[in-house]
Amino acid sequence: VTTTVPTDIQPTTTIAYDTYLKGDVNCDNKISIEDVRIIIVAIANGKQDDLLAVRGDTNDDNRVSVADARMLIVAIDKNYFDHLIVKIPRV
Repeated sequence: VTTTVPTDIQPTTTIAYDTYLKGDVNCDNKISIEDVRIIIVAIANGKQDDLLAVRGDTNDDNRVSVADARMLIVAIDKNYFDHLIVKIPRV
């Protein structure tokens, strides 16, 4: 029996990721009604910093709005957060 081993196989590379939760605007590693409150107050005051712009945009429409706060309320109510986890490859 002859076995041919391909020579073009590359060793596997492990990629490490940093993760965060979209909607976790106070950076406490959980989503709570406090995050919803921060989003609503920011919208009402017309003040949004870069962190809020990135983490608060839960529906990926490139803006923070009441729709994002609503999405968080639904996630909290249903206790379902998988769709809000973001993985960023470490460099």
